[in-house]
Amino acid sequence: MPAMPRRTNRLGRLLPLALAAAIGCAAAGDGGDPRVVALELTTRPAGTTTLPAGATETTTMPAVQAKTWDVNTVEELEQAVRNCSPGDHIVLAPGQYRLRRWLYVTKARVVIRGRTGIPDDVELCGGGMNNDADPENCIWMAADGIQLRDLTIRDFYKYGVVLSGREPSRTLPDDLVLSNLHFIDCGTRHIKGVNSRDYSERVLIEKVYCLQRRKYLRRPGHPVDSNNYIGGIDCMRTKDWIIRDCRFEGIKGATGGGRGAIFMWIGSVNPLIERNVIIDCAAGICLGNGHNPNREHQVSGGIVRNNFIYHAGGWRSVEMGFLRGLKFVHNTIYEVNPDATAIDLYDARDLPAQGLELRNNIVRGRIVSRARGEVIDADNVTGEQVLPEWFADPAAGRLFLTAKADGAIGKVPPLKEVPQDITGRARPVGRNGDAGAHQRR
Repeated sequence: MPAMPRRTNRLGRLLPLALAAAIGCAAAGDGGDPRVVALELTTRPAGTTTLPAGATETTTMPAVQAKTWDVNTVEELEQAVRNCSPGDHIVLAPGQYRLRRWLYVTKARVVIRGRTGIPDDVELCGGGMNNDADPENCIWMAADGIQLRDLTIRDFYKYGVVLSGREPSRTLPDDLVLSNLHFIDCGTRHIKGVNSRDYSERVLIEKVYCLQRRKYLRRPGHPVDSNNYIGGIDCMRTKDWIIRDCRFEGIKGATGGGRGAIFMWIGSVNPLIERNVIIDCAAGICLGNGHNPNREHQVSGGIVRNNFIYHAGGWRSVEMGFLRGLKFVHNTIYEVNPDATAIDLYDARDLPAQGLELRNNIVRGRIVSRARGEVIDADNVTGEQVLPEWFADPAAGRLFLTAKADGAIGKVPPLKEVPQDITGRARPVGRNGDAGAHQRR
């Protein structure tokens, strides 16, 4: 079956432009930076991403000469995934590919990408986020070094992408790259990293847009949650993952609840979460979870910096439970209701927090700590003093500081862990800078 000509949708090619605007194109006078730094989704050539430490570009592997599979139909795509060799490139022509089964990728260092470098030009489509029919999932990444780039994944009942090992060992894959992708209406998770005995190491997720446009319909009989079992990125047993320059919008369940836009738990080590924009999702960044079957610190080490979160209700902007050595610094969180709990901290008497730092954040809302262990809460600008006029356009996720943000501008000491802001602007050295993710001057 040939790929269908790509139909024009309401998002069209405006999606990449909207992403760029949300990060780096605030209008003059509203406190934004005119430079586009973080989300240049339509202009960066495939294969130029900087990988996390230890990852290896496919093109540098001294293996057999890689083959390029030029794909124009669903049948050709299935054949390429089934018959490719390690290091091959599968290049999809523009069009809609309505999958007949999910794609199980088991060869190392395979690159699957859209031909034009523009995600909207290539769509991998399922049967609908509320339609419990095969294929429920789109792609299963089950080998080291796989790269997925420059395409859209949409309308799947369960998962857009699953990061899991190949049966029967289920050894988790390392050195994966997911870059310049759009996920639309994936009914359980847009990206899922599963639990296992080992770790998935050095995974890069960047310039990904996760969007929910359809209302999530109740799923009677669901074993966990009939109303709200939906989220963005949900991953366990991770080490040295990077999630950066992504955007999450409107992800929520039937009654307005849901899992995190970014949710890392059960044995996650040293994550870097930076320069992401989260708009009107049920939950924003969730690190750790009350369900802790292994009685362990669920996230150890790592840094969360320079993120924007706009939250209009649901669960929490930020949830942090059973953490050790994490730094949550220079983020901007905007609760529509300034009395709402924006950050929820907790641990247990037999498993207290260790070395958790919250510094230099702007939090419109409350920081509520039920943690018994070591939590450093310093130089955060919080509560009702954080006013709507401090920001360029909160509901659009443009939490750039305006000239009216006198309670945040020049108020916090520099942190060596955050040399730049969300746009890439250098922060002051040796003098106070601005709280939150954006450095106005």
